[in-house]
Amino acid sequence: MGLGKTIQVISFLAAVLHKKGTREDIENNMPEFLLKSMKKEPSSTAQKMFLIVAPLSVLYNWKDELDTWGYFRVTVLHGSKKDNGLIRLKQRKCEIALTTYETLRLCLEELNSLEWSAVIVDEAHRIKNPKARITEVMKAVKCKVRIGLTGTILQNNMKELWCVMDWAVPGLLGSRSHFKKQFSDPVEHGQRHTATKRELATGRKAMHRLAKKMSCCFLRRTKTLIKGQLPKKEDRVRTVFVCIINYSSQFFFPEKHFFF
Repeated sequence: MGLGKTIQVISFLAAVLHKKGTREDIENNMPEFLLKSMKKEPSSTAQKMFLIVAPLSVLYNWKDELDTWGYFRVTVLHGSKKDNGLIRLKQRKCEIALTTYETLRLCLEELNSLEWSAVIVDEAHRIKNPKARITEVMKAVKCKVRIGLTGTILQNNMKELWCVMDWAVPGLLGSRSHFKKQFSDPVEHGQRHTATKRELATGRKAMHRLAKKMSCCFLRRTKTLIKGQLPKKEDRVRTVFVCIINYSSQFFFPEKHFFF
């Protein structure tokens, strides 16, 4: 959504992988035969490995951004590159692996045989249905840390929020039935146009309690942070003239069928 989620993750990875932004980072990314020709020792195996899961539509955008903002040993696990990437990962020659939700589902057993320092999931709102296969797969991935990125964590109802958070921090919001009783129902009842003052107050209290409970692991960014960088809104009014056929046809239909 343009609030810098990708860049923040890349900065985090650069920090935990002890990147220096110097020629040393470049040399660590060079193939072994080039390092040997320069009479330098090949870099050691990766001490930490990170898995980034993203939709196919943005997978290679992640690769481009990683190459733009740092020097990382990256492999793409998708399509014809999948097998070679898995070999490199097993040899610990990569620091970051990029894959899609679908490839993760197909290669779950092989990827779970590796030790991941963290799994980073882009468009994490896809983990919104507890009964969906993709949710089961994401919860089955073995890792030390889980990080989810999304600009639309709430799409339909608050139960989707519970599902995403239960993946990221299992047990934080309790069971699904507990969440429904303590948070979801009071908030949704308080948002009805027929809500009583009591329901409005109960809903606000539930929302405050939920925000406080999630504050330890939920970082929210809004457009107010970058409002100075956004162009001003410009309204342009255009008059569109109706052709004779369309103008004449309106007399053949009741007025209630027209929307302007």
